[in-house]
Amino acid sequence: MERERAPIPKISRISRLRSRILDCFAIGTDLLTPAKAREQIGADPLFDLYFWKRIIKVLLINAFTVPMVVALLFLSGLVDEPFSKAMDTFQKSYPAFFWPLDQFFKFTESYVIKTVVIEELFTRSPVRILIALLILFKKELNWWLVLLVLSVGLFLNYQWAGNHTVHELVWLPVFVAGLPWLWLVIRTNRLWPSVFCHVAANLSIYFLIKIYQLLL
Repeated sequence: MERERAPIPKISRISRLRSRILDCFAIGTDLLTPAKAREQIGADPLFDLYFWKRIIKVLLINAFTVPMVVALLFLSGLVDEPFSKAMDTFQKSYPAFFWPLDQFFKFTESYVIKTVVIEELFTRSPVRILIALLILFKKELNWWLVLLVLSVGLFLNYQWAGNHTVHELVWLPVFVAGLPWLWLVIRTNRLWPSVFCHVAANLSIYFLIKIYQLLL
């Protein structure tokens, strides 16, 4: 006679959700095996497809979500002024983005290199340091550690977005833009992918403004 198989325990929806979130934020690439993670920290392969696949994913997410949030702010009336007036306010606050192309290298030095590096050091590098400490002390990944890292990252992302004071609601698209960058830092345990995406964002804004100026 065949032996009766033991019933397979049912996994609750909450447990499945927790499992998916833990998988999504596999901190430090592989925090469950700290020794392996520490080996990966020793080298930072710029040509590793693991990183570039996630960078491309984040750039695509930014390209879709940020314009959508901006459009919703204007279409819903939350920003109750014409787009042209909002652009004039943006120009007063960030004139470098309106510099002509012959000053592109000056813009790159000021707003693409210096500004991005400083902002990333204050906004997302603390998350990178926190993850490195968790790996150093061989802390296994669990729900509470994910919440801790996310809470710190979201708070810093909000503070960073709030410093963009062109309009009282302009922090929303900035905050949305920074969320995938935060995920990159958590997922890869490296800061340079976030820096790269931040650089790409500032360059994109610069060239989109050039197109806007041509259409006027």
